[in-house]
Formats: sequence, structure tokens, C-alpha cells
Amino acid sequence: MQLCNTRKLFGQNFLSIQKLYSGISSELYKVKDSSNNIYAFKVFNRGLCLRKIINEIKVGITLSIKEKENDFFIKYISSGSEPSSKRTYIVYEFVEKGTLKDKLLSALFFDEKMAKIVFWKITNEIRRLHKKGIVHMNLTLDNILIDGNFNLKLGGFSSSQFVELEKDGQNTLLENDVFQLGVVLLQLITGRCDIKNFESKLLKIIQKGDHEKFWKIIETQNNQKFSKDLKDLINIMLTSKSNRLQEKMTLDVLIHKTVWFQEIESVEKDYFMKKLFKQLEES
Repeated sequence: MQLCNTRKLFGQNFLSIQKLYSGISSELYKVKDSSNNIYAFKVFNRGLCLRKIINEIKVGITLSIKEKENDFFIKYISSGSEPSSKRTYIVYEFVEKGTLKDKLLSALFFDEKMAKIVFWKITNEIRRLHKKGIVHMNLTLDNILIDGNFNLKLGGFSSSQFVELEKDGQNTLLENDVFQLGVVLLQLITGRCDIKNFESKLLKIIQKGDHEKFWKIIETQNNQKFSKDLKDLINIMLTSKSNRLQEKMTLDVLIHKTVWFQEIESVEKDYFMKKLFKQLEES
């Protein structure tokens, strides 16, 4: 992040405070309006596929209508085009506490109890998304944000797609989110955030069905031991796309029927998670 040396005026109504991100497709700024309300201002670079921009706006509008009072998704505020550069922008709510990746890097890794609580919340957010016919398609630690009350909020809808759900509520694209959730869970318990390195070196092992070798590498590299129930869950999630013969892991099944989640309802989820996030912030 960097402070803006020259304050920019965006969309006629927003003054930049801080540049948060700059990438190939977009830039992200912390901005304020004339009433000093703070927002996140995402401005798209020229040449980006217009369909993707329109789709992200459509997802934002859909969630703002169907989830008016929610603590689950980053709130879409408005969108438009800059008068000077004609670049399209989207205004989102601003979240104060950064990303889940920031917290994980501070903690080094989450123990199984904390990982279970965090993952349960993320999975429920994706489940809510799927029930609206939306597949996220880009689940990363950077796209899971933390607001001022230490609630997890899902963002990063630039790759999201609307899908037609079958009678049983399924669609093959939903498997992408299940797989990516599996990667997120593995990152939470190990602290290893390099998803590209993980995919290239370890994914082939587990998708060949050599689960024992996969977990031997993981546990040796991190000097950790994980429960059988946790490993069984990750095995299914990381092979659901490649193994067409096995029963697909739906998020309903994952939340309500997997052994690893059996005790989740008896845990003071919000209190425990928020207390740890606050401790990490203060340390």
C-alpha cells in the first residue's frame, strides 16, 4: 500500500486517500466522498474485456439486492465511468482489517479449531453464493476480507459467473469452488500461501490417489500432524474435479455431514475467531 502523492478525483465525487493495489487489470484506491465516508474504489485499466467488467457489476448489483442486510459479502455501492479517462469503476464498501492472508501470515498457521471455525464461515458464504446461481471462481486468501468488527467478508468477484443450476441445485462449475475451498483449508492449517507452487508440485500426487504420500510431504515440510477427519475432507475436496467416479462433495454435504464439522455448532465461533484476530492485530 502507498499514500497517494497527488490526490486524485475519481468519478467526480471521490477523492483518493491511499493506493491499495495496482495490477494488470485494475487499480484499487481507498477514497472518501464529500461527506468523508470511506470506500474502496476499483478502477479498471483500458483494454480489459468489457464482458468481465459488466459481469462483476452484475454480481455486485445482484448481491446488493438479494443480500441488503448482510455480513457475508463485500457491499457493492455504485459504478460508472470516469469523465476524464472514460475508465469504468466500481465503488465497494471499505473494510478496515485487511485480508485473511494478512492474519494468517501473522499467525504463521491456524490450529484445527481456528481453521474449522474460519473455514466453516467461508464455506457458508460460498454456499449462499451458489444458491443464488453464482460461482465465485477465484477463492483466495486475498479475496476473503475482514471488516472493523472482525467479520469475514467475501470479495474478489472479477471472475465470478452466473450458472444455471440443475434440479438438484448442482452445476459442474460449482466443483471449481469446492476445489479452491480445499486449497484454502490446506493453506489455513499449514500457513503455506503459495497456491501456484502447491498446484504444480503436490496436486498431481493427491489426484493420482496417493494420499499417504501427499500427507507425508505436507506434515514433514511443516513439522505438523493433522487429524484423520481433516485429511479425509481435504482429500475429497482436492480430487472432486478429477475423479468423475466418486460422489461429488456438495457444500451442503460438507457442512452438515462431514465428520470434521460435527462439533462446530457447539463452539462459540464468533467470539473465538474475533478474539484471535484481535490478538493478532495487537501483537
